[in-house]
Amino acid sequence: MESLPAVYMIFTLLNAFRRGLPRDRIWIEFRRQKIRLHPRLSFWLALCRSAHLITETDPWHIGHLRPLVTRFAPQWLQMSPEAQAFHLIEAWENAPKNPRERLFRKK
Repeated sequence: MESLPAVYMIFTLLNAFRRGLPRDRIWIEFRRQKIRLHPRLSFWLALCRSAHLITETDPWHIGHLRPLVTRFAPQWLQMSPEAQAFHLIEAWENAPKNPRERLFRKK
């Protein structure tokens, strides 16, 4: 298994969600493509949420959150690699964790 750039990881996530793959089955997509998830899937999901690339909604109000690709995602994919990187860094700095970790990442 190999480790790939962040943009490829995010593209794979967005593609899987657009195809309707449930969140708990996402790791199968990465394994099928022989991609090593490092850092963990929870990191990539939090980063995508913070970057406004995905949102989690409950379409039937039964308590099951379903990740959906936002309208911003196609625009983000068309950005230059530098703009994508800066956007991801900013999203990572502002990702909700706890205040101490956010302050550490901003430094």
